Amino acid sequence: MSQKQRAARAARVEQVRRRIEQWRKTRSKRGPMPEPLWEAAVQLAREQGVYATSQGLRVNYDSLRTRLERRTPARGADHVLPPVGLRQFVLTLPFELRARLAYDSKLWGAVTRVFSDSVLGFYRRRLRALAGVTGRSGAVTVVQRTSSGARIEPMPPPNWRRTQW
Repeated sequence: MSQKQRAARAARVEQVRRRIEQWRKTRSKRGPMPEPLWEAAVQLAREQGVYATSQGLRVNYDSLRTRLERRTPARGADHVLPPVGLRQFVLTLPFELRARLAYDSKLWGAVTRVFSDSVLGFYRRRLRALAGVTGRSGAVTVVQRTSSGARIEPMPPPNWRRTQW
């Protein structure tokens, strides 16, 4: 980071810190900080990190982190699911439900519909938040009725001893 960029960051922090200090001096009683000040603090936290911002502005770290998480689209899913051209999702169900779903096509259709609608809804909201446009997407559902293994648990012969290395 260049010296100019560091100076600009420090100036932004100082400007918001002064606004917060002015509010603290002029308030009549203890109460929550006004939303415009929190918005400015959250914007700085996005750019510079929560810890550095909370220290520079002298605000509570946990409150700032909570507000940043609330104002971040999809609660930070951009960091968990970075943008890619094609993404595959796998729905894994408990063993107790698999046998029933394998033979009940209506129930299986309802479960996959809920799953697909949830994933596609996430991307629809993300597109609207990031680009301000609406769009439609689709999904292909594949059912794998057997696993690649025979689910055989190998047992060691009776005279075989375990050793630890």
